[in-house]
Amino acid sequence: LSDGAQVTSAGMQLNGEQEIIKKFEFIFNKRPDLVWVNKPLESVEFINWDTAYEYGEWQESWTWEDRITQITGKYFILWQRSNKAWEIKSAVFAPSKCTGNSSYCD
Repeated sequence: LSDGAQVTSAGMQLNGEQEIIKKFEFIFNKRPDLVWVNKPLESVEFINWDTAYEYGEWQESWTWEDRITQITGKYFILWQRSNKAWEIKSAVFAPSKCTGNSSYCD
């Protein structure tokens, strides 16, 4: 993650590396069986500016109130190369479906 990284979805807007890490630690602790999958459909590197983007299909599933919940949608990540390492500059997760037999999707 870059220092000024941003992560956005329908339910949250996170700004900065520390806020992002803190929120994801909370999510993974609250949902210990969480499975998160980013399936890239395309990635393009722009060498002149040390940037790249990736987009694809995103899916996460976990147990909520003893029932299965699954969210699917699209994602887009903007990468920035810093000191020869790739870091996330911005990530957007856009849900298109929430399924399962839990009340989370209601």
